[in-house]
Amino acid sequence: MKHSVEYLKRVNMVDILSRHYQMQFTHNGNGYASLSPFGEESQPSFFIKQEGDGHWLFKDFSSGYGGSIIDFVLLKENLKSVSDAIKHLQRLLNPNAGSNMTEVAALEITTAGKAYDVNYIYDQIKDNNIDASRDYLLKRGILPSLVDQLLDEQILLYNQHKNVSYCTFAVYDKDKDLRCLDNHEIDGAKKFVLGKKHLFSMDWVELPTSSRIYICESIIDYLSIKTLDGVSSKGIALLGNQLNGYDLRFLNNAQTLVSCFDNDGGGFSGYLDLKEKYPAKQIEIYELQANQKDINDRLVSEKQSQTAQSLTAQDKLAIYQAFVRSDNRSQLANEWGIDRSYLYKIVKECEQIILSNFKDKRPGRKSANDVENKSEARSLIEQLKTENRQLAREKEYYYAKSEFSQLRLKWSEHEVAQLKGEKETSKKNHIKKKRNKKR
Repeated sequence: MKHSVEYLKRVNMVDILSRHYQMQFTHNGNGYASLSPFGEESQPSFFIKQEGDGHWLFKDFSSGYGGSIIDFVLLKENLKSVSDAIKHLQRLLNPNAGSNMTEVAALEITTAGKAYDVNYIYDQIKDNNIDASRDYLLKRGILPSLVDQLLDEQILLYNQHKNVSYCTFAVYDKDKDLRCLDNHEIDGAKKFVLGKKHLFSMDWVELPTSSRIYICESIIDYLSIKTLDGVSSKGIALLGNQLNGYDLRFLNNAQTLVSCFDNDGGGFSGYLDLKEKYPAKQIEIYELQANQKDINDRLVSEKQSQTAQSLTAQDKLAIYQAFVRSDNRSQLANEWGIDRSYLYKIVKECEQIILSNFKDKRPGRKSANDVENKSEARSLIEQLKTENRQLAREKEYYYAKSEFSQLRLKWSEHEVAQLKGEKETSKKNHIKKKRNKKR
């Protein structure tokens, strides 16, 4: 069924984003609010409401994006054209029509081990494009040669369930019979198993004669051990932290069992079960830091540390500049071989340096004529008028003083002239008197 643009704009956007993008909304006035799907934040800045014409519109104040559901899909899916966004929406609304991807739509997400025909499901998804699953494992720090081995042995698959992408592992027993499919959400936390849970290993032949065996919870942790300690390391993945229900006789000849459970209550419980079940064996705990939740977390942390040591100041500046311009932060992190958390750490570090640099600079003196509002402007005008009047008075005073000084100067000159005249007359009279006496 094809949907018109007008129809798509009238479809309840809250419903679409909740079901297909896992966004959570709360009522906000006459609309709805949610955390932004375009960045990380703690307070909702993404708002949706229905206009009077029936169209649903969104506004994301953290990124500045806004528009209809078509605009949202165009941005979120990083599509090139409106027609691509419309086709994507049509697939979301009618997933069974016009899709190239085989999707096992009737499957329930479960870990209960239902009796699915896993061979049939395997045949349905085995030809799906594997690039997303391969990139996912490389992003998790798994050794590229190990990922290639998973592909060669047809263990690594790609599945799509309810429009969510999953990295899928085909789990075989020691006789190479397919037992279940273990699914890990790409860029998410969801996991589920199709079929009855079974131990996973790529070392079935060597396990009975191995003296040291790693016991892991997940396949990702199992692959992380082979990346950290070498591909020759032998181990198993329980697809959980429970030992019960499995045939573990292949552990009988092992001298050392390495507990690689998660760094949580369930993992500690699994370690205690291991000690109780095998009291005669040496039980080691694979070391994790307090902030590392599992083996893969340690692997990613060590990869980040190595990357951090190799990144120069110019590299970090380039990452920050690209971060400011980029809309796809995950792609940027992949391009530099780091995960998003370390990407944001670099950005925060750069911002702190910039702020620190500004703080070290002393601000210039505020101009006497700077004003911030009308009240200050009026006050400044009155002050300037007062200063003008004062200057006018001072000008008149100095003008009068100058005129008076000139008068005083003229008067002084007159007095000097008079004094000179009296002196000349007195001198002449004195000469006459002398002459009269001689006579």
